[in-house]
Amino acid sequence: MNILIAEDHPINLKLLRITLEDAGHHVLEAKNGADAMTTLAHEPVDAIISDILMPKMDGYRLCFEVRSHPEWRRLPFIFYTATYLSPSDEKLCYDLGADDFLRKPAAPAAIASALDAALRKTVRASPKPALMNQTVVLKEYSERLVNKLEQKNAELAATVERLQSSEERLQAIVRTEPECVKIVSPEGRLLEMNPAGLAMLEADSLSQVSEGRLLDFIVPDHRAAFGQLHLRVMSGGSGILEFEIVGLKGTRRWLETHAAPLRDKQGKVSSLR
Repeated sequence: MNILIAEDHPINLKLLRITLEDAGHHVLEAKNGADAMTTLAHEPVDAIISDILMPKMDGYRLCFEVRSHPEWRRLPFIFYTATYLSPSDEKLCYDLGADDFLRKPAAPAAIASALDAALRKTVRASPKPALMNQTVVLKEYSERLVNKLEQKNAELAATVERLQSSEERLQAIVRTEPECVKIVSPEGRLLEMNPAGLAMLEADSLSQVSEGRLLDFIVPDHRAAFGQLHLRVMSGGSGILEFEIVGLKGTRRWLETHAAPLRDKQGKVSSLR
């Protein structure tokens, strides 16, 4: 069977494709409803499994177009969504003529069972008479889209608030930590340092020490070892080193550093602590 998947999320698309291919089906892919319509016009399709929230054309509209088309209206159509989950969302799916409604993530057996049942059907539901008016359809899914966007905005605001709260707690911990906490650039310049570390360098602020290199504070006899540690950590390693420094006011003191790499989103070492 040729099964058309309309899904804009790459991971969800991949998982569903694997499930269907394992069941012996051939999979056609579309990133949204508009792409699905193009595929339907050019490829033989035996059934459609569609997400709802997609760019260009969402699943509601795709289902409406399929059920309104003389050549496609008998195709099995299954909704598979992680966003539109309320009873009224599900009701609209069936009102538009869908054969089934699945919530993500569904077990492969549940997907296979729903698809088999849809393929065995001999009679397809048509959109409810009231929904044959395109204005009504637009109003229905526009209201749901607004509701989902409001919900997502509320979730995003709550997430931002939690992150800000976590950031504030972390900053408070770093500021009050009695040991030196620092972040050093690949060139050896101080990017961040807590008050305890600045006190060890006899600096009142980060700006007093950020222009030069941290190596400049190291007693000459220890600079080679400190430089080697810096290179090792920037290469992905870590290490511990005891060394002596001279502060801005000339005070000498021994320190011990536990250096480790900090990585960016791509996994590349961007600085060290």
